[in-house]
Amino acid sequence: MRLRTRITAIFVLLTALLLLGVFTFIFLFSGFYTQREFQVRMEGRLFQLATELETTPGVLTIPGRVSTPGLTPNQQPALPEEAVGVYPVPSRPDMVRIVTNQGLPDAFTRDLLAGGTAAWEQGGRYYRGTLLDLSQGETLLLLSARDTYGLNKQRNLLNLLILAYALSLACLLLLGEYFATQALSPINRIIRKVQSIRAGNLDDRLEVGRGKDELAELAGTFNNMLDRLEIAFDQQSRFINNASHELRNPLTAILGLTEVGQARQRDAASYKELLRDIEREAQRLDHLVDGLLQLAQTGESGKGFTAVPFRVDEIAMEIKEAMTVSGPGGRIRLDLEELPEDARGITLTGSPTLFKVALGNIVENACKYSGNEPVQLRVLNDGNDILILVADKGIGIPSGELTNIFEPFYRGSNVRSSRGYGFGLPMAYRIIRLHHGDIRISSQPGKGTLVTIRVPNLQGQRGLA
Repeated sequence: MRLRTRITAIFVLLTALLLLGVFTFIFLFSGFYTQREFQVRMEGRLFQLATELETTPGVLTIPGRVSTPGLTPNQQPALPEEAVGVYPVPSRPDMVRIVTNQGLPDAFTRDLLAGGTAAWEQGGRYYRGTLLDLSQGETLLLLSARDTYGLNKQRNLLNLLILAYALSLACLLLLGEYFATQALSPINRIIRKVQSIRAGNLDDRLEVGRGKDELAELAGTFNNMLDRLEIAFDQQSRFINNASHELRNPLTAILGLTEVGQARQRDAASYKELLRDIEREAQRLDHLVDGLLQLAQTGESGKGFTAVPFRVDEIAMEIKEAMTVSGPGGRIRLDLEELPEDARGITLTGSPTLFKVALGNIVENACKYSGNEPVQLRVLNDGNDILILVADKGIGIPSGELTNIFEPFYRGSNVRSSRGYGFGLPMAYRIIRLHHGDIRISSQPGKGTLVTIRVPNLQGQRGLA
């Protein structure tokens, strides 16, 4: 069911129920008021008849029948289908017999005996009775009538309410459809606008308007999503362009070297030198492809690896040892003096292999660009977090380029003469984020760089998403 149809149905249903309740109340209240009005008229008529009986001598000639002009049944009755009975009551059993003969219940008799008056309604006919103390003795005046006018009025009112209810439902359907269409028209405009946005026009945005309602919030949310998509597409485009450029360089060198080798006959030493050059460019190409694969894997939100607990200080010691063997590790100063007594304070749940790659890339960059100055690697506990500080006194990063250093293939303007591909920091950033951590870099050109990594330990970590 479409939302417009659902809104219309709910609107019509709720309003129809409300109208049904209102019309039912009107009908019942009108019936009660009509009945009460007729009862008052009967009481007035009964009082009038009782007054005539008390003031007119010799009114009763035959028991149960009235012979005076004012009480003759053949005259036009004051009430619809009026019937008047005047009965002498020599004794209480006689009154019980008279009431029973009229088809009235014992309760009617009890009310007469208790208060001198009684009222009853049966089959749409109303009865009123009163005991009178006349010159002939105690007399029962009994009046009955049918509220024909009230019943007709209630019947007409019911027909009118049914007709009004039917017409109201028809109007509600039309109004509900109209207002539902008007209410959903901004959403329909948003849908049409969103459907028209493609990769080629990601810079288009929805009109938020000046309101602060849910529709403005929805449009703002879509615009924020489009902002993120546009940034992602731009980054992907730059990534593809940079990757194509970086991959083309070793491929061009390999093709050029093979053409040179085939151009003329050479001695064995020349061929070996060409093969060494080709091997070097092939290794460069292999390193690029491997880096691209690792970068792609770290962008899958942690899918594909099992999270296990590991100690960060042990990872730091492994990195120092590995770099000591491979080259610049002798310049790394590992500071583990502030480790907590509880090992959980420096234990992290995640992938030790990926985390070692991330921290290794950061330390390797610090060693590469610090000249001959030592690099300090410090691990400590900060409540529910593990802090890892990597500080160097190298060439630093220009302040205007700090926001771009986590983009793949991006390299600072002061390090482009050095060998590298721009994989290290983007890969480290993604791995740290996979471990619910944060990485911040502060740097001053010519004075050095400080990298601060903060990740939750076992005391504060809730597990990888």
